[in-house]
Amino acid sequence: MANQKLENLLNLSLSATSEELADSSALNSVLSPVNAETPTEDLWDIILRYAGSLEEILSSVSAPIRAVPLYGGYAILTLPKSAITPLSTHPLVQFIEQPKQIFTGATSAQSASCIPPVTRPPYNLSGEGILIGVVDSGLDFTHPAFRDGQGRTRVVRFWDQSGDPSIQPPPSGYLMGSEYTQAEIQKRLDNGTSFPRDISGHGTAVTGIAAGGTFPDGSGFYGVAPAASLAIVRLAPSSANSFPRTSELMQGVNYLVQTAIQLRMPLAINISLGNTYGSHDGTSLLESFLSAVSNLWKITICIGSGNEGNDSGHTLVNLSSFQSTRIEFSISPFEQSLNIQLWKSFLDTVQLRLISPDGESIQLPVRPGPYRYRLEDTFLLAYYGEPGPYSASQEIFFNLLPQRTYLNSGIWQLVIETGVIVNGQFNFWMNDSAQRNFGTRFLTPTPELTLTIPSTALNICTGTGIERNIPLSALRRPAPTSPGVPCICI
Repeated sequence: MANQKLENLLNLSLSATSEELADSSALNSVLSPVNAETPTEDLWDIILRYAGSLEEILSSVSAPIRAVPLYGGYAILTLPKSAITPLSTHPLVQFIEQPKQIFTGATSAQSASCIPPVTRPPYNLSGEGILIGVVDSGLDFTHPAFRDGQGRTRVVRFWDQSGDPSIQPPPSGYLMGSEYTQAEIQKRLDNGTSFPRDISGHGTAVTGIAAGGTFPDGSGFYGVAPAASLAIVRLAPSSANSFPRTSELMQGVNYLVQTAIQLRMPLAINISLGNTYGSHDGTSLLESFLSAVSNLWKITICIGSGNEGNDSGHTLVNLSSFQSTRIEFSISPFEQSLNIQLWKSFLDTVQLRLISPDGESIQLPVRPGPYRYRLEDTFLLAYYGEPGPYSASQEIFFNLLPQRTYLNSGIWQLVIETGVIVNGQFNFWMNDSAQRNFGTRFLTPTPELTLTIPSTALNICTGTGIERNIPLSALRRPAPTSPGVPCICI
């Protein structure tokens, strides 16, 4: 029986076999990286929303639990899989989600954002006295764009979530990584001690756009706030692949808020990360957490979005009562997995049938719970969900997994037959384009509603753009620019 205190995806993960978890990128994000350290334990990471005392909740479960409390009644827990259901029965537990993988977002030009006019008289805005927090892939600390006019680092705090805590401890209250103060960062720079590499360069790029400063000789590129102080969180990747998860993101944001309050500085947080999983109505625990912390202090949270707009991963249909339609999507050769979410009003009744490229089909039962099917050489793991406590939307989740190595390629069809319809809007999302081959897509996509989560949260600023593959060398070797004319870092 489905547990309505657990999100649909977590219910499905709990019902999945270990082989299914290993094969599914949508499900295996619940596995804790701690398992790599203690492989004999079956430890999962979850995101908890609760009321009252967290200590009371944890003490009710006879299992070892590692907890990182966050602002606003949220926490990240690492615990045995078997403890999740008993934990959910506590009356102070409101809702539990599993972490989701998040992917890098877009960059855009300073001039396109109308920044240059406010950097000149009479405004002369430069970001001085402001703390800019970036939660991303790290930073190139040696780059002169992140130093002041005297050559000192502008980074006042750095939390490397992948750091070795036995060498450099984590921030107080957190369980992973290493924290560095501004003095410790400057000492390492003076001694020529290396910092963890920003392997992708994405964190360095977005920090440069937000706050890149001039070089000592006055040349170089300007970011939006070249005089701002910086607080950097380098996200730890999950054990399953190179992508971090929403649980690490939430801890990073919480740390930045704590840092700003301690330093008594206004804070602007940049998040150029996201994913497509969810109802896109601001009700996931990640989105509601960001909305809550934005009210704690002088905080602005800016989230990038828009990368999925041209990738045919979303389609929308509007249907009336007793109507039938087909949603066609292609799976390209050599695709190893695919998941599709259908989000609709719980009041709308439907029958769903999935048809494989060779014409095999299965009809999904209209009752909550997990289901398993096989079509050709593709295995279908499905979950028919119920509304959660914060949204009336209903999710029906499909996870296609290979019986051998790859999914059956070709044109697949989802047949929708409606009963009584009250709302009539049906949104389908595939997993992120970073996880799909180019040819895997809806054949009649709808580019609207492709903003990535958490950019759909309330009380935040969302910016959209188009990804541009500009090499990091453009940031390292600045082109000449006229004095006083701001330019973008990347």
